Amino acid sequence: MKPVSILMLTLICALMPSQAAAEPAMGSPTAPVTLVEYGSLTCGHCVRFHRDVLPHLEQKYIDTGRVRFIFRDYPTSAEATRGAVAAQCVSSEAYYSTLHTLFLSVGQWSRASDVDAALKQKVEELGLNTAEFRDCLKDPATEAAVAQSRRQGAQEFDVLGTPTFLINGQIVRGTRTLEQMESLIDNAVSPVQ
Repeated sequence: MKPVSILMLTLICALMPSQAAAEPAMGSPTAPVTLVEYGSLTCGHCVRFHRDVLPHLEQKYIDTGRVRFIFRDYPTSAEATRGAVAAQCVSSEAYYSTLHTLFLSVGQWSRASDVDAALKQKVEELGLNTAEFRDCLKDPATEAAVAQSRRQGAQEFDVLGTPTFLINGQIVRGTRTLEQMESLIDNAVSPVQ
């Protein structure tokens, strides 16, 4: 087999989008800490994190450029899968506001007799393009992408349940209070020697 030149590798890498560049994120791409959450929209602990902890982290760390936050789907129910698909069907700019709305209204849409119709209604309430959303919601490729996120979490990071966090690559399993998350983030910014 012929060796691949550095120039060829550079061209190949330039043509292949990285997952980090493709997935929506909150915060500066140059933040010293990357906080990744593998979560499920129907997970009670994840709902509490998004309702009670993330807004404080956003204000203190994300908005100030110290943390970049990435949510990755790890659905734990059929309803969570449909919600994850719905969130994937909005623009990158609307992704986190949609995710926030879905977490805070999970009791409404996840228990509906027609989950997809309830999700469409949420998107309409947000004022997003419902025609594109409906087409995307029916697209099997979107659900396949959600399933791939779950597989990747399990294979690469041994995610067993939700929430599971990665803080600069370090695995943190389970629910954490605001104070615990702040401590973990502060230690990642300035590791204790």
